[in-house]
Amino acid sequence: MRQLRPGDAQNAVAAKLADRFEVTLAKSLASLLLAVCAACVFGLSIPAALHALKLDPKIAAGPVTLAFTDIFTLLFYFGMAAWLL
Repeated sequence: MRQLRPGDAQNAVAAKLADRFEVTLAKSLASLLLAVCAACVFGLSIPAALHALKLDPKIAAGPVTLAFTDIFTLLFYFGMAAWLL
């Protein structure tokens, strides 16, 4: 039977964290990519829809688009976390 050395536990923890790091990095990059794509879609479609309805598109340039983008960013992030974990 092999005797444990002082660095064995530390190496085991580091190896376990390295596995989690790759999953975390993939999840973060994927949700970030989806969030940026959603921001582009909302940033273009909401003002265009308001313009088509003959409303002032300036009102959607800030708060409405930002609110939709934030909501979908959270949904993408937590959805990706639930799917990967």
